[in-house]
Amino acid sequence: MGPALIEEDGALTVLPPGWRLEVGQARELRLQPNA
Repeated sequence: MGPALIEEDGALTVLPPGWRLEVGQARELRLQPNA
């Protein structure tokens, strides 16, 4: 499994392997494949 992220609202998001999480402004969560 990829890295796990616990969001501010308590939700648990697990990222697939090879993906990274970018946290933008206004709590925007964007998933992008690693280059």
